[in-house]
Amino acid sequence: MKRNLWKRAMAMSAAGMLILGMTGTSVAAETEEKGGYSISFMLAQSSYKEDAHLAIKEKMKEKYDIDVEYEVIPDAQFTNLSQVRISTGEAPDIIHVNVPGAYTTYDAESTLLPLDDQPWMERLSLDSGILKADDEKVYSMPITGFSGVMGVIYNKDVFSDLGIEVPQTYEAFLKALETVKNAEKDITPLYLSFKDTWTSQIGPMIYFANALNENCDSVYEKLNKNEQKFSDVEEFKQALADFQKLFSEGYINEDFSVGTYDTSKEEVANGQAAMILSGEYAVNDILTNWPDANIGMFPLPYNDVEKIMTAQYVYGLVIPKDAPDTENAKDFLNKISQPEFLSLYLNANSVNSPFKDVASDNINAVLQEMYDTYLNTGNYVVQVGDILSNFGSLNDDIIFPAYAQLALGEDLDNVIGQIDNGMLEYGKNLGCEGF
Repeated sequence: MKRNLWKRAMAMSAAGMLILGMTGTSVAAETEEKGGYSISFMLAQSSYKEDAHLAIKEKMKEKYDIDVEYEVIPDAQFTNLSQVRISTGEAPDIIHVNVPGAYTTYDAESTLLPLDDQPWMERLSLDSGILKADDEKVYSMPITGFSGVMGVIYNKDVFSDLGIEVPQTYEAFLKALETVKNAEKDITPLYLSFKDTWTSQIGPMIYFANALNENCDSVYEKLNKNEQKFSDVEEFKQALADFQKLFSEGYINEDFSVGTYDTSKEEVANGQAAMILSGEYAVNDILTNWPDANIGMFPLPYNDVEKIMTAQYVYGLVIPKDAPDTENAKDFLNKISQPEFLSLYLNANSVNSPFKDVASDNINAVLQEMYDTYLNTGNYVVQVGDILSNFGSLNDDIIFPAYAQLALGEDLDNVIGQIDNGMLEYGKNLGCEGF
């Protein structure tokens, strides 16, 4: 499928952009390998791990006299701003993305640099197929292996105190919510954080994937090609209806519309909330910031499907064709892929490694259990977000607001109609197959 970037005519404000790591003024030192240059590195706020990224910056400067300038963009602005930067010839050297979704977002064949000939390709342990665009070229260097589990993160102490077992059926899950609600301990059964709008998709995606179960791939393919609309899929309406009931039954924090992702992690870590819906990134953040938190994770068993939800992507680094210095950017990718640098990132994120010679030594027990029990055994369902990434900023502009309206009690048909209409409009504007 030919993917065309939807170039936006309007100028995007960079207000709120945090620029970290200004270029140093020292004279480049002699190094045994290439160095003595600057790299501009753009990434979303949720992807920025301060300790790890600053450690990489310091080591790059010390060993190669390379100045790394991090441009950390608020999540809600990242996609649009990075698209504009590329389309206006103001691209940074490196952009941190998820792959393969980013290939559609940036129209990889037209705007990104092919990396098939780079030396790190020979060191991959990751199946390179996930890195290939429609033209079979690789446009991204992975910095994580395949992981991406999403489900229920819970406070084990709360469960123990209230006599709750980890639910393996949806009825048991609802009973757990009801138990917390009626415990009179001022504990939120399920804390959701819709102020950070990207989190609003996690629940509906899990519900929908579980409702489809073995039919995920076939239904997603039809939706992706406009052979079927969301309104044609009965499982989607049922999934949203059951998700909406969580709000009407009083299982969700009343301030969900202003609740933040950071607050959700703190609430479950401290036992003020019994559960949150999130991914492995939240597990890592909680155990980093609240090391004494007694948390666990389990698949949300909607439709009595005991499978973890995952996303078929990895995180990677891409080089725009119009980057200030593509040769230095390629050299930087090869350097950051080496064990002494990438291990700093992997251990801060506690995820699988994409390279044979780079160990990820800090995967915590919570995630290791999810990987061993579900992900590595093929016992998972795939999120619909993997195809929605083909439609540019549809998620940010249409779907996230629609889910917020759903939570506030909006009519289901209206919500689904907004999603269908938005998908049709964006599909046409992007020239997606079937639209």
